[in-house]
Amino acid sequence: LDDDAAALDSYQEADRLDKNHPDVVAGLARLAVRVSGISEDDALAALERSCDLVTDPKERARQLTRAGELAKLTSWDKAQTLFERARKDDPEYAPAVDGYVSLQRDRGQLADAITLLVNAAERIPGERARWLVDAGDFCVALGDTDWAKQLYRDARAADPGNQRAGAALVELAEDGYCDLSELVPILDELCRSTDDPARLRGYLLQRSKVAAQLGDQTGARVALSRAVDLDPEDFLSRRELADMLYAAQQWVKARPLYEGLLVDEDLLPKGVAPDLHLRVARSAKELGDLEAAAKHVGITLALVPDHREALLLHAELATDDPGAQLAAANLA
Repeated sequence: LDDDAAALDSYQEADRLDKNHPDVVAGLARLAVRVSGISEDDALAALERSCDLVTDPKERARQLTRAGELAKLTSWDKAQTLFERARKDDPEYAPAVDGYVSLQRDRGQLADAITLLVNAAERIPGERARWLVDAGDFCVALGDTDWAKQLYRDARAADPGNQRAGAALVELAEDGYCDLSELVPILDELCRSTDDPARLRGYLLQRSKVAAQLGDQTGARVALSRAVDLDPEDFLSRRELADMLYAAQQWVKARPLYEGLLVDEDLLPKGVAPDLHLRVARSAKELGDLEAAAKHVGITLALVPDHREALLLHAELATDDPGAQLAAANLA
């Protein structure tokens, strides 16, 4: 009939008639946490009675863990005792470890939580990676980034595809706490496995930055190009990609990027437009579009009449203009 309150009344009556019958006490414990109006202390007392009557250690560990979770609401000390009893009954029961760790976190006992997680990770291989990452996060909170890095690395050794550990190492690298070469396979994996566009874009930007710092300009351009595809409106990323392509003399790809950056020219910061026009001009010249090159170098000089690179390019384009040649000679 799905009437928990009536069922609880029946169990309470049965308990008065036959005190501490295991099935009755188990029923009381089960319903006490579900029926509204039962105080947390009464529900906890019912759970503790049930624990005392359970003879199988593994089952008792489960009941003690439930009691520990409920005790966290009223008494941290009692909750600690219950979690410790649960772990003694079944050292491999993961929820007991999780409950105890969350209690230590709430109490600000992060160092104790780290020790518990590291020790538990040695005993329960199936939870090793997750718990080592949790321990690493607590180390970061305590400012111990060296130990955190090692724990994250150990987590990846246990589970090479662990995204949390990889992402944590990437974050530490952004703060200067990791070797760049270590990040390459991690970022490559994150870029392959991440579906969320915003997060993926962040990893691609970081991958591009790392590649550039390691001297891999091709890898930097490829990663940055993917990031730009995910957010074509990001001016800084588009400019950085255009500059990379320009430096690599990939004029066909660089030119439209620079032209796109000039679409809202009046909104650009002061001093940016002349350089963009100049780069469009150089790209156009290298592609044989001399008319466009002359147009954009002319705009650059209109904005900044003494722009050195623009004057030199103008001289390259206007070979029959004595004035342009004289101006270029004076700059030499």
